[in-house]
Amino acid sequence: MNSQDEDKVLVKWMAVLMGGLVVVAIALLIGSIIISSAVAASSPSEAIEERLRPVGRVVVTAPPRDDNDEPVEQPAVEEDEDVADAEPAPEETTVVEEGTPEPVETVAEQPTQTEDATVAVNGVQIPAEFDPAAGQSVYASACAVCHAQGIAGAPVLGDAAAWSERLATGWDALAHNTLNGIGAMPPKGGRVDLSDEQILNATAYMIQQVR
Repeated sequence: MNSQDEDKVLVKWMAVLMGGLVVVAIALLIGSIIISSAVAASSPSEAIEERLRPVGRVVVTAPPRDDNDEPVEQPAVEEDEDVADAEPAPEETTVVEEGTPEPVETVAEQPTQTEDATVAVNGVQIPAEFDPAAGQSVYASACAVCHAQGIAGAPVLGDAAAWSERLATGWDALAHNTLNGIGAMPPKGGRVDLSDEQILNATAYMIQQVR
């Protein structure tokens, strides 16, 4: 087979291939048209619009206005006649026979309590919240080191002469010096691990012991 015959065969096959592609393209086009027609028939545009339509609408209306563009007052809504026209319940009256004494309400007087109740001990008004009895053990463990022997000028427990000037200053001054320190005594006598209440209980105990 010469080259001319080979070219003719190649052209023939190329024509057959192109014809086949054209047939396939036409078939695909026809198929897509058929499918789109079927979809359009099964789902008409009206049904689609119905499904997409919103459930409701919010309509905002402006209040009515008069010729001068002023808002017009709306008439008040009348109350329910059954409620508005209901007669008030008659007040209860108490009939007291002549000669019978009317009952008198008595109110028991409540005992008054002062906000800062105090207890006088050796002329010092100690707040009732501090307990000298509870301060005895604190004195023994924290204060007796100095106050039992009068070390560094500490007033000895029970010594009236040593305590007289201090008692004259009153509770507030004594409590302030006890908690913050004075002279050689450090704050709380060095026992900063104890609460203010415990230290002041010990102070109340020492005031009670003055004779």
